[in-house]
Amino acid sequence: MKERRYDIDWVRVIAMLAVFVFHCTRFFGTEDWHAKVPAAEQSETVVLLRTFLIAVWFMPLFFLLAGFASRYSLKRRTGGQYLLERVKRLLIPLYTVGMFILAVPQAYFDGVTHERITGTFWQYLPYYYRDIPGSIIYSATQFLDPIFLVPYTFSGHFWFF
Repeated sequence: MKERRYDIDWVRVIAMLAVFVFHCTRFFGTEDWHAKVPAAEQSETVVLLRTFLIAVWFMPLFFLLAGFASRYSLKRRTGGQYLLERVKRLLIPLYTVGMFILAVPQAYFDGVTHERITGTFWQYLPYYYRDIPGSIIYSATQFLDPIFLVPYTFSGHFWFF
């Protein structure tokens, strides 16, 4: 019989809400960020509150939640089944939707906000794909570089994969 852990579900909900609040307040902090207008209202108090109330605990909490999920998943399947499931549920979306749909506009808006890119998105697009480590422009020795396993220049929010 499957046992549902509602306490872990609620911790996950609270952690996701904390991440949402964390990112919403990034606009008002004094540190740099991807899509921040330099003249935005800034507050050192926001940075301190965000750091001490959210930032110190929410990343370790996500790793703890991932560990719980793995533990319960491995109770119902073998290690090989678990690995295959992880590849299908994480790596395939990472290398399809993540790489070709989500990461490109994130990199563009980051460049525009920080005045590294002045053209349109469509003018920028060929340059993004030209600079991908492991692309056909790179030499054969690049394939030995571990960065080739994650072949895009701007990871955005895909570090957890």
